[in-house]
Parts: sequence; C-alpha cells; structure tokens
Amino acid sequence: MKMSKSHISLGGISALLLTLLIAPQSSTGRVFERWRTTGGIRERMAHTGATELLSGNIAINDGSGTVNVFGIEEPLAKAWRGIMQANGLTPSTPAGTMAFSRTVNNNMVVALLGLQLPDRNRTLLFTLQQSAHEAERSRNVPQTHRLNNLPVYHNSQPEFFASHDETRFKLEISRSTDAAEIIRLKMDASLRGQGWLRISPAHEHNLPSLLAYGRENESCWLFVAPAGTQPAPATTIAIIHKRSAGRIPVF
Repeated sequence: MKMSKSHISLGGISALLLTLLIAPQSSTGRVFERWRTTGGIRERMAHTGATELLSGNIAINDGSGTVNVFGIEEPLAKAWRGIMQANGLTPSTPAGTMAFSRTVNNNMVVALLGLQLPDRNRTLLFTLQQSAHEAERSRNVPQTHRLNNLPVYHNSQPEFFASHDETRFKLEISRSTDAAEIIRLKMDASLRGQGWLRISPAHEHNLPSLLAYGRENESCWLFVAPAGTQPAPATTIAIIHKRSAGRIPVF
C-alpha cells in the first residue's frame, strides 16, 4: 500500500526539529555543489522511488526553513543507503529505527531524518533546508511563550517553538524545576478549564506522560518528561497544537 499524508507523524516532525538543534555539525566537502547542479531535493528523491507527502515553509524559533516529507517503500537501512547516495553523502548505518544526517556547506544547512514505520518495511524521510543565517536564528531561545490560546505553566521557561502553516501545526517546549506529576495535574486542570476534553485514556491517579485533548476542530498533545539526575534537573513540557478542517470527536 502506497503511503499517503495520513502516515505523516507529528512526532516525526518534532523529532526532526529537536534533533536538528542538538546534533553535531558535519561537513562533506563539495556536497552542495552537486546538490545545486542536480536540481532540488524533490528531483533527487524521485530517482530513489520516494513519494513526496508534504512540503512547505516552517518557522523555528526566530528562523525559518523549508521542510519536505517523503515516503519510501523500503526498510530504513536500505532506504537510507539510497538517500545518502542520491544526495552525494557518505553512507552511514542507521541506529535502530532512526537515522540522521546534518550537512553544512556553501552557506546552507540541510538536515535529513529517516524514521522506520512500525511495519518495518517502509520509511519516512523528513528534510529541513535552511540558510546558515536562518539556522543560526533558529538557535535563539524564545524570550516568551509563543503558543497562543493555550495555558502556560506558570513556573516554566520557553526553550523552543516551531510552526508549520500548511498543516496548522505548532510545537512549544519549555522547562520547569517543578515535579512532572504536579505539572501534569495543573496543566490538565487548566486545559479542561478552557474547554478541552481528554481524547486519550488515562487513570485519575496515574496520569500518562502523553495526554491528548480535543476541542471543536483543534487537537492538543501534552507531554511532560520527568527531570533527570543531572546537576540542574528540569522537567520538560512539550505541547503540540493542531487545527483540523473538521470537528474532532471527543469522549
């Protein structure tokens, strides 16, 4: 079965954006001379048999870039070899169900993220292209919360924001020194107070890390990751917001 837009994962887009910020830079010589003279990413991926599922501009903190999503009817390991060859990059072996490459050259930054789908026979490829200037602007930490019309946890500092107009997708990540369970309970109460209804199962005294909500034609995912054991532990709060064309069923 050929892949369609329904296979695009919001988690995959989020993973690409977050991986881009933390991944080490790599340089591959004259890669971008070949990148330009052989056309765009669409042309090169078409030669591998990939199907384009999504494309458009995306905002990342203070910067912007172009995102493309492709479906490939091959397991990740095989698909990744073809992706590397098509783009003139040194082949690498995927680590588990994810593979990542970030190349900086000719004042351009290109990030490639391959994700293996659950059936193990298909791959999603997320690409992000930015100028070096826009990539640097994307590293600027937001000074204020930018996710409008959603509650903000009072004792938190924003660290990351991204939005994609075509899919009406927004992602905000912030940190707090408060305990994860307290944050979940307070955010859950705030969302319900704004008319959001839970659309994912949950136990009253054992809230899961990921909570999903619906309201009219909007959906919201709240993810709270407990603090680690590093010298300055901070709980991660991630909120994904998306508007849809039709009404979202809730129960």
